[in-house]
Amino acid sequence: MLRHLSIKNYALIDNLEIEFDKGLSIITGETGAGKSILLGAIGLILGQRAESQVIKDAFEKCMIEGTFEIGAYKLKGFFKENDLDYADQTILRREIKLNGSSRAFINDTPVNLNLLKDLGYRLIDIHSQHQNLLLTEGKFQLELIDAYAKNNDLIKDYHVDYLNLKEVQNQFQELQDKEKSIKARRDYILFQYEELEKGNLQVGEIDRIEQELNILENAEEIKSALISAKNSLSEAEINSISLLKSAKHQLSIATKINPDSEELFKRIESTIIELSDINIEIENQEEKIVYDPQRINELNNRLNFLNGLMQKHQLKMDTELIELMKELEKELLVIDSLDTSIEKLNQKIVELSSAMEIKAKLIGQRRIAVTGKLQQETENILARLGMVQARLKIEISSLSEFTATGKDKVTYLFSANKGGSFNELSKVASGGEMSRLMLAVKSILARIKTLPAIIFDEIDTGVSGEIAGKLGNVLEETASSMQVITITHLPQIACKGINHYEVYKYIQGNKTNSNIRLLNKEERITEIAKMLSGEKPSAIALENARELLKIN
Repeated sequence: MLRHLSIKNYALIDNLEIEFDKGLSIITGETGAGKSILLGAIGLILGQRAESQVIKDAFEKCMIEGTFEIGAYKLKGFFKENDLDYADQTILRREIKLNGSSRAFINDTPVNLNLLKDLGYRLIDIHSQHQNLLLTEGKFQLELIDAYAKNNDLIKDYHVDYLNLKEVQNQFQELQDKEKSIKARRDYILFQYEELEKGNLQVGEIDRIEQELNILENAEEIKSALISAKNSLSEAEINSISLLKSAKHQLSIATKINPDSEELFKRIESTIIELSDINIEIENQEEKIVYDPQRINELNNRLNFLNGLMQKHQLKMDTELIELMKELEKELLVIDSLDTSIEKLNQKIVELSSAMEIKAKLIGQRRIAVTGKLQQETENILARLGMVQARLKIEISSLSEFTATGKDKVTYLFSANKGGSFNELSKVASGGEMSRLMLAVKSILARIKTLPAIIFDEIDTGVSGEIAGKLGNVLEETASSMQVITITHLPQIACKGINHYEVYKYIQGNKTNSNIRLLNKEERITEIAKMLSGEKPSAIALENARELLKIN
């Protein structure tokens, strides 16, 4: 329950501190006194978005802090799961600066708004006036059925499969689209690949071709040079090898006399052997060098073919042609494997859908099983609110497609009068009827969800007289198991509360301020008398107020 609320520098509120108690608390005040401001501030510590316009004094930050008693509501798991310090008295705080930036805290630990909102959802349900329209929305109607049927865990489990299915379906569609676009150009890719593959590409081939062409095209010049070199070494009348052999003979004579010449003898002998080897190699090369026009033509054709491929694919090196061929091969493999991938995804869709069908069917069966009981409980509360002839019919029909919560469509039909035909809520329920129906629904929801607190902002719209008193009785009964805070303009409801607070405006200097105070017994009598007869209540109004409070 909400135990303490502190608001500083928010809208018309300068500094507000208020304690709340268990049971039914009533908040009253003149129109424009700041009751909606109070709700807006509470909304901020429950994770609602903030705007810089809420700051009263531009030189100070705005701060809202709420202290909640949560020991009885099994929230330790939530705190542990989100790495938060748990305390039976938990404090939610929100700080807002003039630039619109804000910070949120749970027990002094900084948190993001989503986490604050997640915890706030477990602490207080704020029912504002416009929320009556929620009754006409299928999502809210379905949430009510599921809460009543205790379907939450089943739906969470189902929802995991639903998200998986959506992801797999998206992948399936992407592959199908890819298959259509890629397969349309498969023949072209295959043609390119086969052209490169048939080309028998080899790394560095162009360099080797150019080198061989250079030799063939200059064969005569090379051959002539080799012959000349061979002549100089061995063929000419006076040649290098003959001269060296003569020198070797002279050194052999010298060595016999002078041992120091032996080293020179060995060196010249090695030189003769080396030159003889060179001479043989020159002969071999010279024999291989043959001018071959046919070979030149073949090499030029091959070179033109490779250059043509590079030009066609806008490449600069023959190695890039080989890389291109590998990439084309990979792309062909991807294309050819699409059918297999698509089939696997399709099978996964079938398996997920089959599992979801079973879960959705169970969820639907549980919904159908509780509709009668929910209808009856709602009608019983409506009867206590003066709508004895009101009837609620909940229709559940099957959908052909999966939704995030199953395969059911729920429709709430309503008849306010005996013998009246059933129709959709938005078409048949008046404002007062809608308020009473929403109170019935909220009181049921509060009981099932075991919320610590609920705040009603003028749930009595369109209600007056005796019906208002009955509505107050339902609020009082709801408050027996949880904290209920109700903003009202009706004295029949205001008298039901254990505590009664007044929101009021006052002027300080040149500024208008708003605040709230807990009324004592006499102040409460006066406040209810004002609600009965106006700003200056008569003696009769005061007596009526006392009478109403005695009933309470």
